[in-house]
Amino acid sequence: MVTDISPTGEEKGGGSTERVIPTTIRILENDTALIAGITARAELVFASAGDALQVPMSCVYQTAEGQTAVAAVENGKVRIVPVETGVESDLNIEVKPADGAELNEGTAVILSPSPELYDGMAAAPTV
Repeated sequence: MVTDISPTGEEKGGGSTERVIPTTIRILENDTALIAGITARAELVFASAGDALQVPMSCVYQTAEGQTAVAAVENGKVRIVPVETGVESDLNIEVKPADGAELNEGTAVILSPSPELYDGMAAAPTV
Protein backbone atom coordinates (compact mmCIF):
# COMPACT_ATOMS: atom_id res chain seq x y z
CA MET A 1 0.00 0.00 0.00
CA VAL A 2 1.40 3.43 -0.98
CA THR A 3 1.54 5.70 2.07
CA ASP A 4 3.48 8.71 0.69
CA ILE A 5 4.66 10.05 -2.68
CA SER A 6 7.10 12.96 -2.80
CA PRO A 7 5.66 15.97 -4.66
CA THR A 8 9.04 16.54 -6.37
CA GLY A 9 11.59 14.30 -8.02
CA GLU A 10 15.23 14.04 -7.04
CA GLU A 11 18.32 13.56 -9.19
CA LYS A 12 19.48 9.97 -9.13
CA GLY A 13 23.11 11.04 -8.71
CA GLY A 14 26.35 9.53 -9.98
CA GLY A 15 26.26 11.66 -13.15
CA SER A 16 22.91 10.19 -14.24
CA THR A 17 20.27 12.44 -15.82
CA GLU A 18 17.49 10.23 -14.42
CA ARG A 19 15.22 11.49 -11.70
CA VAL A 20 13.52 9.42 -9.04
CA ILE A 21 10.36 10.12 -7.08
CA PRO A 22 10.73 8.90 -3.50
CA THR A 23 7.69 6.86 -2.53
CA THR A 24 6.93 5.17 0.77
CA ILE A 25 4.99 1.90 0.72
CA ARG A 26 3.71 -0.31 3.51
CA ILE A 27 4.22 -4.03 3.01
CA LEU A 28 1.13 -5.88 4.22
CA GLU A 29 2.68 -9.35 4.30
CA ASN A 30 5.00 -10.36 7.15
CA ASP A 31 7.01 -13.01 5.30
CA THR A 32 9.19 -10.81 3.07
CA ALA A 33 12.96 -10.68 2.66
CA LEU A 34 12.90 -6.88 2.94
CA ILE A 35 14.82 -5.14 5.73
CA ALA A 36 13.35 -2.03 7.35
CA GLY A 37 15.05 1.22 6.34
CA ILE A 38 16.72 -0.18 3.22
CA THR A 39 15.97 1.31 -0.23
CA ALA A 40 14.19 -1.05 -2.61
CA ARG A 41 12.82 -0.85 -6.13
CA ALA A 42 9.11 -1.51 -6.69
CA GLU A 43 6.72 -1.40 -9.61
CA LEU A 44 3.38 0.27 -8.93
CA VAL A 45 0.40 -0.96 -10.94
CA PHE A 46 -2.48 1.47 -10.71
CA ALA A 47 -4.83 -0.37 -13.05
CA SER A 48 -4.73 -3.42 -15.25
CA ALA A 49 -6.96 -5.39 -17.54
CA GLY A 50 -6.51 -8.90 -18.82
CA ASP A 51 -7.28 -10.24 -22.27
CA ALA A 52 -7.49 -6.77 -23.84
CA LEU A 53 -5.81 -5.08 -26.79
CA GLN A 54 -4.26 -1.63 -26.65
CA VAL A 55 -4.87 0.94 -29.40
CA PRO A 56 -4.21 4.68 -29.73
CA MET A 57 -7.04 6.77 -28.23
CA SER A 58 -7.78 8.27 -31.65
CA CYS A 59 -8.82 4.82 -32.98
CA VAL A 60 -11.88 4.60 -30.73
CA TYR A 61 -14.96 6.47 -31.90
CA GLN A 62 -18.75 6.58 -31.70
CA THR A 63 -20.57 5.16 -34.70
CA ALA A 64 -23.62 6.91 -36.18
CA GLU A 65 -25.69 4.44 -34.11
CA GLY A 66 -23.89 5.50 -30.91
CA GLN A 67 -21.76 2.37 -30.45
CA THR A 68 -18.18 2.60 -29.23
CA ALA A 69 -16.08 0.99 -31.96
CA VAL A 70 -12.83 0.76 -33.87
CA ALA A 71 -12.60 0.50 -37.65
CA ALA A 72 -10.45 -2.42 -38.75
CA VAL A 73 -9.09 -2.87 -42.26
CA GLU A 74 -9.03 -6.42 -43.62
CA ASN A 75 -8.54 -7.46 -47.22
CA GLY A 76 -8.96 -3.88 -48.40
CA LYS A 77 -12.33 -3.43 -46.68
CA VAL A 78 -13.44 -1.59 -43.54
CA ARG A 79 -14.90 -3.72 -40.77
CA ILE A 80 -16.58 -1.87 -37.89
CA VAL A 81 -15.83 -3.66 -34.61
CA PRO A 82 -17.93 -2.72 -31.56
CA VAL A 83 -15.70 -2.62 -28.48
CA GLU A 84 -15.80 -2.15 -24.74
CA THR A 85 -13.11 0.17 -23.41
CA GLY A 86 -10.93 -0.40 -20.36
CA VAL A 87 -7.86 1.13 -18.78
CA GLU A 88 -6.60 4.23 -20.57
CA SER A 89 -3.46 6.34 -20.52
CA ASP A 90 -2.74 9.71 -22.10
CA LEU A 91 -2.20 8.12 -25.51
CA ASN A 92 -3.63 4.58 -25.52
CA ILE A 93 -6.75 2.75 -24.42
CA GLU A 94 -7.48 -0.92 -23.86
CA VAL A 95 -10.30 -2.38 -25.91
CA LYS A 96 -12.11 -5.70 -25.91
CA PRO A 97 -14.40 -6.74 -28.75
CA ALA A 98 -18.05 -6.55 -27.71
CA ASP A 99 -20.03 -9.80 -27.53
CA GLY A 100 -20.02 -11.52 -30.90
CA ALA A 101 -17.34 -9.24 -32.38
CA GLU A 102 -13.76 -10.23 -33.18
CA LEU A 103 -10.58 -8.16 -33.04
CA ASN A 104 -7.16 -9.78 -33.04
CA GLU A 105 -3.67 -8.61 -32.21
CA GLY A 106 -1.98 -7.31 -35.35
CA THR A 107 -5.21 -6.27 -37.08
CA ALA A 108 -4.81 -2.91 -38.86
CA VAL A 109 -7.08 -0.20 -37.45
CA ILE A 110 -7.87 3.28 -38.73
CA LEU A 111 -6.20 5.96 -36.59
CA SER A 112 -8.87 8.67 -36.92
CA PRO A 113 -12.06 7.01 -38.13
CA SER A 114 -15.11 8.95 -39.22
CA PRO A 115 -18.67 8.06 -38.17
CA GLU A 116 -19.49 7.88 -41.90
CA LEU A 117 -17.46 4.66 -42.29
CA TYR A 118 -19.44 1.49 -42.92
CA ASP A 119 -18.74 -2.24 -43.15
CA GLY A 120 -17.41 -3.22 -46.55
CA MET A 121 -16.25 0.27 -47.55
CA ALA A 122 -13.06 0.11 -49.64
CA ALA A 123 -9.91 1.02 -47.71
CA ALA A 124 -6.23 0.85 -48.45
CA PRO A 125 -3.82 0.39 -45.52
CA THR A 126 -0.93 2.84 -45.38
CA VAL A 127 2.49 2.32 -43.91
